[in-house]
Amino acid sequence: MIKIMKKALIILILVSFRLSGQQNDPSKIIKSELNINLFSLLVFEGFELTYEKYIDNQSSYGISGFINLKGKNRFNDDSPFYYESYSITPFYRLYFGRKNKIGPFLEGFAGFSSGSYEHFDYIYNDNAFYSSYTASIKSYNTANLGISLGSKWNIKDKILFSTILGIGRSIGSANSPEFFPRISIALGIY
Repeated sequence: MIKIMKKALIILILVSFRLSGQQNDPSKIIKSELNINLFSLLVFEGFELTYEKYIDNQSSYGISGFINLKGKNRFNDDSPFYYESYSITPFYRLYFGRKNKIGPFLEGFAGFSSGSYEHFDYIYNDNAFYSSYTASIKSYNTANLGISLGSKWNIKDKILFSTILGIGRSIGSANSPEFFPRISIALGIY
């Protein structure tokens, strides 16, 4: 998971430098945006769709929905995966750029997720001096709170590109992962 987050950070930095020269036309009025997370789709085989509604030029709120396309088969593969089967993540963003609704932002989010994890039961045999284990797939439901940093660029008329990197912490379940990543490289329309 750490290797994936390092790769995501490198991609985020490279894309930020590449698109930093993009200009925003102040005559364009952006009221809301719909985007798809390409990172989740390509790396984790999950589908994440986000709707964002702008409150004013410096803030917005929205909701993201994630569905894992691999199902429980994700545990039988060595490729990276999310533990979540699905998640719903409302968020609030503050933009800090000089351009309206474009540029760097800080995001606070709270979410609900449901998923599965591999549980190992160890079996000890005192007479034979060995132990073994059985693996099973168990489910969890949890809420999480977190914070993210991101940036957004207007790359073409009505097309936006955004990146997000953040982390959330589980609250309410001992069986879920303790931390949840929030990684997005997304294309959107307004």
